[in-house]
Amino acid sequence: TKSIGDVPSFGALRIIRIFRLLRFLRMFALFKELHIMLMGFVSAMRAMIWASVMLGILVTLWSIIAVEILHPINLRIAGEGVYHDCERCPRAFASVFDANLTFLQHVVAGDSWGSVSLPIIEEAPLTGIFLFAVLITINLGLLNLILTVIVDCANRAREDDEIRKIHEKSMEFKTAKGQLYALCQELDTDESGELAFEELKEGITNNPRFSATMAAMDISPEELEIVFSMLDVDRSGSLSYKEFVEHMHKLKTQDVKSMLIFIRGFLQDVRNKVLDNLDDAKEEIRIRAQEVMNDVRKVLHGSKSEVSSAVHFQIEGARGLRTEDAIGTSNPYCVCEIIGKPDLAVSSPLACDSPDPSWDFEGAIAGCAEGDSLAFTVWARDALHKDHCLGRAVLPPEEAFRGKQGGFDGELALQH
Repeated sequence: TKSIGDVPSFGALRIIRIFRLLRFLRMFALFKELHIMLMGFVSAMRAMIWASVMLGILVTLWSIIAVEILHPINLRIAGEGVYHDCERCPRAFASVFDANLTFLQHVVAGDSWGSVSLPIIEEAPLTGIFLFAVLITINLGLLNLILTVIVDCANRAREDDEIRKIHEKSMEFKTAKGQLYALCQELDTDESGELAFEELKEGITNNPRFSATMAAMDISPEELEIVFSMLDVDRSGSLSYKEFVEHMHKLKTQDVKSMLIFIRGFLQDVRNKVLDNLDDAKEEIRIRAQEVMNDVRKVLHGSKSEVSSAVHFQIEGARGLRTEDAIGTSNPYCVCEIIGKPDLAVSSPLACDSPDPSWDFEGAIAGCAEGDSLAFTVWARDALHKDHCLGRAVLPPEEAFRGKQGGFDGELALQH
């Protein structure tokens, strides 16, 4: 530092201006990798300080021993002229301070380890055990342990940073949640505490705040009805404030994969319902078509036997059916038909996974004449293979047409 007369110069204080660069560190937050490294470095500072203290203590302990053991041998070597081109080598272990510098240079920094160590080992081979112990404990042991602790501190800093971000997002959501509740009150024109589709439609058209919120979530006015049907899980036709806020938060925070899984499950549920309704509709159409076909046959053939009245029957259920499908379940249904007239068959509904089904099914077969026998066949629906026959029972004509008001009322044994 220069001085002017007796007044010292303050030019060295210019170094303080370097702290202005600390303002630049705020830019690190814009880059994820730089921010993680900075947080890890700051978190590891305390570990590095204590590691330096521990390293100094360990090196000092070895230096105390080295002064007593290695220094006399080193002086003898120096007297023989081995260190003629090294001014410091004769006093490498002359004091604890000199030994500390030697170990820091040779072991920690890895600079010229053999310049002093190899001549000493050649002069006194047993000293090699001591020098290798110093090398292993400091270089392979303590330094690697320090590195492990620093990496662990950096990892903890990253985890803490993730927790901090989650907490910040949670606080942001709480704030946004309160704002969204206030927005719901603005949209609830009838003050019922619930939002109807008409109120949401009115809000997305005339309320700038609600319209901006929907636009930020990529929900257009044309898609609002679809979104409303997805949010209204109880199909009540309206949404409470809490229901609306919670579901809107899920739509905003769920990632693309979660949304695709949600949509897939929703479509699967719709598909199952459509298939169930389609099976019922197919059965209804089949019954109606059979009735129409029977009526056409009566008109075309004019047969007396064909003009006879239809046979009405009721199938209550079955007991003790075996499981026949590929996954060990039984989904039975019963088919009633006139023997010799398979096109007039009528099928009961499907009983899902029940060895003792209760169909309680009523049906009618038109075009049945006296002398016809009725057959009842129980089948097991198999989703993977062909349906299996679980048994068949035949009702002879004398039982099927017993009396004009009677008919058969009882149980039939299935024949396998």
